Amino acid sequence: MKDNAPLIQLEEIAKVFNVGQRAEPHSDVTAQSQRLVPVRALNGVRLCINEGELLAITGPSGSGKSTLLHIVGCLLRPTGGRYLFKGRPVESLSEFQLARLRNRNFGFVFQAFNLLPRFSALENVQLPLVYNSTPRYRRREMAQKALEQVSLSHRSHHRPGELSGGEQQRVAIARALVTDPSMILADEPTGNLDSESGWSVLETLIELNRAGKTVVIVTHEQSIVQRMPRIVKLRDGEILP
Repeated sequence: MKDNAPLIQLEEIAKVFNVGQRAEPHSDVTAQSQRLVPVRALNGVRLCINEGELLAITGPSGSGKSTLLHIVGCLLRPTGGRYLFKGRPVESLSEFQLARLRNRNFGFVFQAFNLLPRFSALENVQLPLVYNSTPRYRRREMAQKALEQVSLSHRSHHRPGELSGGEQQRVAIARALVTDPSMILADEPTGNLDSESGWSVLETLIELNRAGKTVVIVTHEQSIVQRMPRIVKLRDGEILP
């Protein structure tokens, strides 16, 4: 496993959201008007993630955990700062270039499984391959291999409603794996699961890291944090020392 090569470098990353807020009573604008109020979600974040790392991003609700993960995964653009992926700047990329970088290098696992209920597990896992124009004859083989990696090949033809919560999340992990990304980014992946299913999903992510994947997990669960070799703590949009 690689553990010295920088994969992600964030330098003074900031993110500000403009949130709508109703005008104050008796102001010069009508009661139905709204004004945009800047809310700073991240403030000067510096972070380096090396190839092959396993780390947790943790902190209280509203600390900026998910925002940071979404910026790392190129789902959000930072308001300020510099982002290097494998030594190359990301912030100047076009939307098309950013989407291509995201599709080729990041696999996402969310708290909500985001599986299509009318599709089988195998069909759900194939979806990223449709989006990146993988030839049809290869999609099934690649999806089946991804399901094997999460020990679910025997459930490939079952729809989400026929699977347990833990199985659904492992299908979501297989979907994240199917394009062979550089990183797996998991945002509260055990949040909707019972304890036993949650531990099974966590073990799957740890095994993927042992096999060479870089894995970043956003979580507020201390039982998960305690198992992580590296912990990044956020509060009020800043990384704590």
